Amino acid sequence: MSEEKVKNLLTAGVFVLLIVAIIFVLRMPAEPVDEPIARSSSNYGWLKVEDIVLSGTGTEGAVSDSEPTSAFVRGHLYAVHLDFNTSITNTTDFTLTQASPALTVLQLTNYYTDTWYYPAAQQTGSDGAGVGTYDQLLVNDQLTAEVGETISSTNIMTVTVYWGE
Repeated sequence: MSEEKVKNLLTAGVFVLLIVAIIFVLRMPAEPVDEPIARSSSNYGWLKVEDIVLSGTGTEGAVSDSEPTSAFVRGHLYAVHLDFNTSITNTTDFTLTQASPALTVLQLTNYYTDTWYYPAAQQTGSDGAGVGTYDQLLVNDQLTAEVGETISSTNIMTVTVYWGE
């Protein structure tokens, strides 16, 4: 094979490789695609915070409302703060749950005091029996705040959920 043919074949090979590289680069997405993350009203790095406002109207002692978090809560549930409207009476029932897997995070009956809660799960031994230690709850779903048996208010209470890694 002549030197001229070898030179032409090498030039053609480089040209084909250049075209393939250009096509590959043009087909790559402009940004990496990430999974959606939980939206929150505040984000302090690894700590996320969301407020859930419960409201309702109706007959005194029979008002109820249920509101989910705006998106999935993923990670450890560190704390829950309850801030009741000053007009709320002690007939208020409150529940904070996760749908799947089913988990009651917090349940209060006839309650109306602003306070903090730090939900925890009792650890179990290899036989399934509870041991004397507790750990933070792991959640991976929307949480739903529910209030019942209360009075009418445009802001029965604000539930602030703190979670993160």
